[in-house]
Amino acid sequence: MTPQDLQIERLKRRRSLRLNRRHLALDAVAERPKRRSATRTAESSAEQVLVDGCCFDPYDDHSGAPASSGRAPSRSVEKIERGGSCAFSRAHAVADVACFASAAAKCFVVIEVGAAKLSRNPCSVSVAARSRKMINELVAQHLLEAGREHGAVRVSTATVANIAEANLPGRDYGPGVDQALAIEKIATSGRVLDVLVGPGGTGKSTTMAGLRAAWETEHGPGSVIGLAPSAVAAQVLADELGIETENTAKWLTEWRRIPELKSRRDRFALNLSRHAYPHSPGAAKLRDRLAAMDQAIAERRLKAGQLVIVDEASLAGTFALDELVGAARQSGSKILLVGDWAQLGSVEAGGAFSLLVKDRGDLVTELTDVRRFTSEWEKAASIELRLGNKAVIDDYEAHGRITEGAREVLLDAIYAAWKKDIEAGKSSLMIAGDSATVTELNARARADRVMQGTVAEEGLVVADGQKAGVGDEVVTRQNNRLITTGRTWVKNGDRWIVTATNSDGTLGLRLANGGGEVSLPADYVAQHVELAYATTAYRSQGRTTDTAHAVVSPATTREVLYVSATRGRESNSLYVDTSFDPDPATSHDGATSQRTARDVLASVLANDGADLSAHESLERAQLLAENFGVLAAEYETLAQAAH
Repeated sequence: MTPQDLQIERLKRRRSLRLNRRHLALDAVAERPKRRSATRTAESSAEQVLVDGCCFDPYDDHSGAPASSGRAPSRSVEKIERGGSCAFSRAHAVADVACFASAAAKCFVVIEVGAAKLSRNPCSVSVAARSRKMINELVAQHLLEAGREHGAVRVSTATVANIAEANLPGRDYGPGVDQALAIEKIATSGRVLDVLVGPGGTGKSTTMAGLRAAWETEHGPGSVIGLAPSAVAAQVLADELGIETENTAKWLTEWRRIPELKSRRDRFALNLSRHAYPHSPGAAKLRDRLAAMDQAIAERRLKAGQLVIVDEASLAGTFALDELVGAARQSGSKILLVGDWAQLGSVEAGGAFSLLVKDRGDLVTELTDVRRFTSEWEKAASIELRLGNKAVIDDYEAHGRITEGAREVLLDAIYAAWKKDIEAGKSSLMIAGDSATVTELNARARADRVMQGTVAEEGLVVADGQKAGVGDEVVTRQNNRLITTGRTWVKNGDRWIVTATNSDGTLGLRLANGGGEVSLPADYVAQHVELAYATTAYRSQGRTTDTAHAVVSPATTREVLYVSATRGRESNSLYVDTSFDPDPATSHDGATSQRTARDVLASVLANDGADLSAHESLERAQLLAENFGVLAAEYETLAQAAH
C-alpha cells in the first residue's frame, strides 16, 4: 500500500452524517456548552466527521435508488469562541469541508479537526480550506499513480491484429488505422487506469466496439461493461456496443452497499450455523436468504479480468473516478476513461480526465481522423476550433456558417433555420449556452406550432413554466425507475411526444423514437418535464444530428462553442450575439456596445472554461507566486505606496 493510500485510509473512519439527498448539505447544530467541564472535554478531543457520499449526481436524479445509510451525529457540535469581526464555529468549518467532500466525492471521507485548535483560532475557515486542498491533492495523486501503474489484465497483440483486420461484429466495416492503433495500445497496455481521447466525430463508438470484440475474445462474453454520466447516455452506449451499462452514480451507490450486505450476509451465516434444526423449513429459509445475499454482493462487485468503459469521462467527478479505480484494484479489473478534454467538464470537482491526459503526454491514446462531417473543410475546422485557433473563423465565414445580430433577431433566425431543416426531414438541434435562452426558443417553437395547428393550444403547465399540449415534444428531467413503459423506465433526458393531457394533471407520452408509452403523474409533470425543441450545450454533448444551430454570446466558453459546433453531420451554424447585454433588466437602451461577430468569436475561443484538478491548480498557483512579472509589479506597487 502506497503512502497516499495510507493517508486516504486514515481519512476513512468512524461515524457518518446523513446528507441532504439533493443539495448535499451538512447541517451541524451549533449549541453553546452550558458547563465548563463539557467545554474542556470537547477541547481536549478531535471532532471526527465521516461524510457519506450521496447516491445522486447533478446530471441525474435516481428515484427509487437506495438511500444513504449514514447516521446523524449523536451529539451536537459546540460553538467556539468569537474573536474580532470573525465568528466561525467548528460546526461551520466541519460543514464547509464535509459539504465540499460529499458533493464532489460521493464517497466516504473523514475530516478530522482538532477542537482545541479551532477554539484558539476563530477564523477557522482556513483549516477547512487546507483540508479541502489536502483531500483533492491526495485523490488527484491517487489517480495519477493508477494511470502509471501496470500489471492489470491485458489482451495479446495477435488477438488485436485479428480484430483489426476483419469487420467488427454486427457491422460491415472494420476499424480505421487510428482506431486499430488505439485498440492495440489500450488492450495491451496492462494499465489499471487507461484513457482514450476522442475529439468530436472521430469514431469513439467504433473504437470501443473493436476493443470490446478483442477483450471478449480472450476474457469471455460479459467481460466488458459500460458506465456513463447519465442514464440516457448509458442506454446509448448499451445500444451501440451491445454491453451491460449503468449510470455511474447509480453503480457507485450499489457498490457502496457491499459492506452493509456483507454484514447482513454474515448474520445469516451465523444464525444458520447455530440453528438447532438444520433440516427444518426455518433453516432452509435462512439458506435461501444467504444465497440471495451472495448473489446481491456478486452483482455489485467487479469481476477479475473485466474492462469497465467510462464514456464521456470528462463529465465524471474526480472522487467518483477514484472510487471506480479503487473498485477495479480490489477485483483485478481495468478502467478505461473515454472522452475529450476539450469538451465540457464535470459540474462537480473535476479536471481529472484532463490531468491524466497531460500526465501521459505524447504517449496518450488519441483518435485523429475526424469522420462525422460530410464537408472536408469542416473536419479540419473542427480540430482548429477545438484548439482555439482564431484563424478558423475565416473558414466558417467563408462557408456562410456565421449569422450576427441582436439577440431577438438571432432567436428568430435560429428558429426559422431549425424549422426548415425539420420540415425537410432532417434531425436538427437548437443549442444555447443557458437555460433562459433555451426557454425562449422553446416558447417560439411551441407558439409557431400552435398557429400551424400541429400542437394543441390547451395543455398542462410543465417545469419550465410553459404549457405542453398534445403533439408537443417534451423531455423528462428526472430518473424514475418506478414509472415504466413496459420495456424500459423513465430517464433523465428521454424525449417524448405528448399524446394526452388529463384533467387530473397526468400526462400521456410516447417515446419520440417510436418506443413505448407512459402516463406521468401530476407532480412529476409539474416538476420534471420540459419542452424539448431546444437544448443546452451540456445536454447536447454526445448527440449527433444532421444539422445544428447554436447561439453564441461573449459569455460563451470555448468548450461550449466546440460542443455546439460539432453536433451536426451536414452543417453547424453559429448565431453570434453582437449586442450582448449581461443584465438586460437593469440596462439602458443604446448603452450596450456593438461588436463584430469576429470579435465575439475570437474572445470566445480565448475563453478557456475547462476545469483544473486540484493538482493542476496547485502547480499554477506555485508558478504564479514565482512569476518574475508578478513579483516585479507587486514590488513597484509597494514602492509607490511607500512614497
